[in-house]
Amino acid sequence: MSTESCRSLLERGFYAGLSAVEGGAAVRHVIERRSGEVWIAGRRLPRFARVQIAAIGKAAIPMAQAAVDQLGTRVGGGWVVAPDGDPAEAPPGLVVRHTSHPVPDARSAEAGSDLLDWVATLGPEDVLLVLLSGGASALTSCPLDDLTVPDLADISRLLLKCGASIDEINGLRKHLTAVSGGRLARAACAGRIQVLAISDVPGDQFETIGSGPCSGDSGRFADALLTLHRYGLTERVPWRVLQHLELGVAGDRGESLFPDDPVFSTVSTDLVARNVDARRAAKAELEGRVDQVIDLGEILTGEARELAPALMGQALRHARAEGVCVAVAGGETVVTVEGAGRGGRNQELALAGALALEDPVFQRVHGLLAVGSDGRDGSTKAAGGYVDRESGARARQLGLEPAGLLAENDSNRFLAATGGEVVTGPTATNVMDLAFLWLGPRIPR
Repeated sequence: MSTESCRSLLERGFYAGLSAVEGGAAVRHVIERRSGEVWIAGRRLPRFARVQIAAIGKAAIPMAQAAVDQLGTRVGGGWVVAPDGDPAEAPPGLVVRHTSHPVPDARSAEAGSDLLDWVATLGPEDVLLVLLSGGASALTSCPLDDLTVPDLADISRLLLKCGASIDEINGLRKHLTAVSGGRLARAACAGRIQVLAISDVPGDQFETIGSGPCSGDSGRFADALLTLHRYGLTERVPWRVLQHLELGVAGDRGESLFPDDPVFSTVSTDLVARNVDARRAAKAELEGRVDQVIDLGEILTGEARELAPALMGQALRHARAEGVCVAVAGGETVVTVEGAGRGGRNQELALAGALALEDPVFQRVHGLLAVGSDGRDGSTKAAGGYVDRESGARARQLGLEPAGLLAENDSNRFLAATGGEVVTGPTATNVMDLAFLWLGPRIPR
């Protein structure tokens, strides 16, 4: 069995999972040449077709580079829309835009509008290869009808703090923005559209990934309006947003495209990386280093601060009574922001975990690592956090009360003080979050 420290071993599992879902590798895996022909996700590229690339999201640059590397002279051109701060260099020959995430700005609207204009210039001999990853909808947020960029920015800020799920957030975006809800596919004049997607959403639903720019939408204006009511936002959102949704419910605004719209007859979509792929790779990396490794599945859901005890309970139910066990889980929690602190959903889960570890019922659990696969967690430099059974005591020795910090959503302060911050930088992928638990009679130092 490994003699690594708890933290280093859990991080080993995380980075193994991350490598398995890196954007460039995921694309290279599905583009191949056979007997002089090119196949993309098992579909043969027509002999004289030109491939036009639209790469959008946090993994846009490595995905685009991989496609150019694999396709070579078959690439006719393309666009890349990536977040600010992405350190990777985009491949030559493609137009590159850096815009704002998670709150859109004027550059996001301009990139979305220009992308729609560009796909409209394609012809029937073109294959539009859409490389989609998390963050795509914010990066190309072009407002519909009479809405404005400040309107989209304001509602984004409200949604990110109210505890809404990614399904609910993207359900609203599909009724407020001009690229999402199948509208990119409708604007494109290419003979064929192929989408290679990295899933950053629970359940890997195509229509939710990047707000479904090339997928039909099963949600309606009424669903979007219901989300505002559910979180008490109707009196707080910009008046144009509320008016737009109400006019949509009344039938005076155009709906996003239905899943059975004829537009999608030329669209194929394939997943190239998912949370389960990262969990499997992490499990494979850790097996043999401890007595047992278990995959709890995609169970990270709901309020981050409430999940820690449930997560530990699940791990204890599945772990053997003897020996050392590592449990891995995936998914995406939410945070309802009520305090003035700084942090993110993974850091909040870690802080809540530090408090749960002080409960004798969880005495077999010695460490928790919670990290976002995209390398970003809230507005901080951290991607997540690590805590062990002594983290709470270390904080109190410094004059910090963990429960008070949790109430203030100040998880980053706690982790920075106790040495628990996990900083990865941008990771060139996004398959939601990963959490690891160490269970056993002892903890290695």
